[in-house]
Amino acid sequence: NYEAQEGEVVAINALAGCGKTTTIALLCNQLQKRHANREILYLVFGRKNEEEAKQSNKFPKDRMEIRTTHAYILRYYFGEGNFTAVEPQLRVELKEIIDVCDLESQIIELFPDLKKRQHQR
Repeated sequence: NYEAQEGEVVAINALAGCGKTTTIALLCNQLQKRHANREILYLVFGRKNEEEAKQSNKFPKDRMEIRTTHAYILRYYFGEGNFTAVEPQLRVELKEIIDVCDLESQIIELFPDLKKRQHQR
């Protein structure tokens, strides 16, 4: 019998269908019973996992946040709903990147047949 501790990070790695989600749900319910005033963050890899967890009756609904790691990081850095307000600081044309990085000569070096085909046109 494992008991999750407050502040502990729990990661479960197992094959599909082994009960990872059920195990995490049990741990979350256990934590909320012991620490009713604390919040739980459950990070998942994909949106499908997020939706399944949010719709599941296994997880506690109060004081629990279920997010993809990507969504959590975006919210952490940009705040809720501010994702579209991010403007690039510098606009660079692809040609400039190719020139600065000398990509053309590197590509020709890696793929010499491309140079031959270019001359044949």
